[in-house]
Amino acid sequence: MADAALVAFSVPDLGEDAIEAVVDAIRSTWLTTGPRAEPFEREFQAYLGAAHALAVNSCTAAMHLALAALGVGPGDEVITTPLTFCATVNVILQVGATPVLADIGEELNLDPTRVEAMITPRTKAILPVHYGGLPCRMQEIWALAEKHGLKVIEDGAHAAGAEYRRRKIDTGPSDSVHFIPIPLHPYYRRTLELRDPCERALAEYPRLVSLPIYSKMTDAEVERVIEAVRGVVEAGRRKAVAAGL
Repeated sequence: MADAALVAFSVPDLGEDAIEAVVDAIRSTWLTTGPRAEPFEREFQAYLGAAHALAVNSCTAAMHLALAALGVGPGDEVITTPLTFCATVNVILQVGATPVLADIGEELNLDPTRVEAMITPRTKAILPVHYGGLPCRMQEIWALAEKHGLKVIEDGAHAAGAEYRRRKIDTGPSDSVHFIPIPLHPYYRRTLELRDPCERALAEYPRLVSLPIYSKMTDAEVERVIEAVRGVVEAGRRKAVAAGL
């Protein structure tokens, strides 16, 4: 039996209509790229105001397809953030290109000034991540791309529905926002050359806390989370006092 005091980190908000649609698709025996995919793509395209929309199984697949479609491959470099899920960097490797990390700014998103410092003749694209649903400083990133003839692929896995200067961020949703910085991953510690030390990302990571927040949380669950946070803060305060800080 589940712990009565446990609060789930994230619970999908699925209504009966969504559940019925899934059941209908399963009963139809047409599970992939069937007649339900096209109407979804049309509706999502209209919602975004985009020229096209293509449904895939994940943001990982979307980024891989975008890199491949733009001809990014061996010998190319793609600049991205150190504070992201490993898939952002994995897809760059998957097409044979080299990931180059540029540090984050105060808002935890890719810092355009650090991006510019990482651009070389081999740079083919910039891959910003809209961390926690907060859009990156895209005007500056687009200006850099235009100046240097680069492509921009946005990782909007956190940011469906978010807007930047009245333009919707155009990929799918996610509920996890607390990631181990790429330079701390064992594989990338061994294999990735850090031209940018990413000091802000490494400094901010230990200070970040991901809290449960979703539409189905009850008032009692919200109060339990608040009490847990208060307990952690108080424990930290006592530890600091004991250490004479």
